[in-house]
Amino acid sequence: MNTNILLLTIGCLFVGCTGTDLIDDPTMTERLVITPRIDDLPIGQSIQFSADYFNEFGEMEDVPVEWSSSAPNFISINELGLATALGNGPALIIAKAGEGSDTLKINQGISNTSDVRTGSFQSVGNNYQSNGTVRLEKSGDGLRLVFGNDFSTSPGPSLYVLLANYTNPPFPVTPGGLAVSGSSAQITSNRLTKFSGEMTLAVPEGVGIDDYRYVVLYCTLGPVFGRAELSD
Repeated sequence: MNTNILLLTIGCLFVGCTGTDLIDDPTMTERLVITPRIDDLPIGQSIQFSADYFNEFGEMEDVPVEWSSSAPNFISINELGLATALGNGPALIIAKAGEGSDTLKINQGISNTSDVRTGSFQSVGNNYQSNGTVRLEKSGDGLRLVFGNDFSTSPGPSLYVLLANYTNPPFPVTPGGLAVSGSSAQITSNRLTKFSGEMTLAVPEGVGIDDYRYVVLYCTLGPVFGRAELSD
């Protein structure tokens, strides 16, 4: 066999999650992610915020975070991220660390009391297809994630379901376990073996219905296959 053809054939075996992507190590923009993502905070109540910092390689680091409020007379926040609603009016909670930053707009009023949040999957990139509906709902004392019968996604050898507050990989995943942090929660302990139709998945204890913004289909070899933004 021609040597060039042999080398090309061997190289193709190591390309991508399904044989179509090259995995490299690009640098990224530093980013910060505030959690939990809430919209409202009743006057007189407080909430503890945290912020996950990701460096230019997408790796999470433990760094000091600087907290502030755009309207401290409406919502105050201390140096540890504890916010308190003091008066009527919206405010932006601002977190900074290194070159990364994030903001969160909060209003005074009644917090979300919805028992269900729903979303529709969108494909990410041209190589993978994800479609259909999903809902996050209260069930007894916990939560469950329910995929509709219209759900489908491209099959992958290492595909996991997560709840997350961002959609750019990498995400922490523990095969055989459940990795839960302020920025993401692993829903499937093992890789998916079913890629279409109805599914019901239990959500780990301690996760609140408003804690995360997206349902993410993530291949641990690199790409995100699809995402669904949840709304009330």
